[in-house]
Amino acid sequence: MSNYHAANSLNQSYPTAHADLAEQYALLGQTDKAVSEANEAIRLSPDDLMIFWRYHYIAVAKFVAGDDVEAFEVSRKVVRLKPGFVRGALYLAAAAAATDKPQEATRAIYHCLSQMPELSFTNASPGFAPRYVQDRHHQRFPDMLRKAGLPA
Repeated sequence: MSNYHAANSLNQSYPTAHADLAEQYALLGQTDKAVSEANEAIRLSPDDLMIFWRYHYIAVAKFVAGDDVEAFEVSRKVVRLKPGFVRGALYLAAAAAATDKPQEATRAIYHCLSQMPELSFTNASPGFAPRYVQDRHHQRFPDMLRKAGLPA
């Protein structure tokens, strides 16, 4: 992460550096730092076309923290902002499964498969979506995708 920190030290107003840090913190399971960096990126550039990524990193962080309701709500926002963003729909499916919303989970899975028919819970992460660093964090994602109905 030193390159991201270096970019931030050179220009604290560069939203992409904050967003990149948000992703790294989320994958490390450092939810508070991830959400803080993503929110700073959103604050710095609220009209950015890439804002869906910033919200996605919040969803990734909330999911790893077990805040499934918030992960679900933020993932819905991501999918509304960028309907063709399959990673966002995968997190929507996983969070929906984790919050016992089977219809929403199924809808999100169908959307993912309409975009990427070869997608399965074995290649969703790692492969398509980045892997969480810690095994205990990572395993929950494919488990919830399986529960949501993503095929093997």
